[in-house]
Amino acid sequence: MLMFTGIVETLGRVVSLKKKSDEFSLTVQSSFPSLSLGESIAVEGICLTVARKKRAQEGIQFSADISEETWRKTNLREIQTGSPVNLERSLTLRSRLGGHFVQGHVDGVGEILKIESEARSKLFTFSYPPSLEPMIVPKGSISVSGVSLTIVCAAKRSFSVSLIPYTLRHTTLGQKKVGDRVNLESDILARVAAAQLKRKKP
Repeated sequence: MLMFTGIVETLGRVVSLKKKSDEFSLTVQSSFPSLSLGESIAVEGICLTVARKKRAQEGIQFSADISEETWRKTNLREIQTGSPVNLERSLTLRSRLGGHFVQGHVDGVGEILKIESEARSKLFTFSYPPSLEPMIVPKGSISVSGVSLTIVCAAKRSFSVSLIPYTLRHTTLGQKKVGDRVNLESDILARVAAAQLKRKKP
């Protein structure tokens, strides 16, 4: 099973987002020294496949095809040319797991409701779709635009996370503002537990 950790490796830059027949094609400039065709990369928390690539001065520029389903369920429609994006290559057998298991299968889109300063950190509050409510629990894990985070507080239709200076500097979340929309993926273990409990209900 393909997995990520939610630990962003580097920031990329959107070169283009074009419509191609019934699909969209996203091209990203990365600083990766090498990539393989068919390789999976999480872009803003979305698992995409490297369909085309070429070497550029800064690293590897790659393109991925985006299905209509991915277009509907993510915030890609709001990404513009030049936008920074979080990038993470998939886990290997030798990888260290520093975050939590992330599949790159976005559950839905949330919105930044509030950003509050806390000493050197910042407390972000996000909305979330109703379908995620069983998986939003205090101290639980969640992927926000591909970043593995721990839920601090959970409320009906919103949750908060605390972002340390390192995360603010090295991910796109540090450049976000109130009203911006982000990709959300619930923790796979919470998802399985919620599904099992739902089946047991009379």
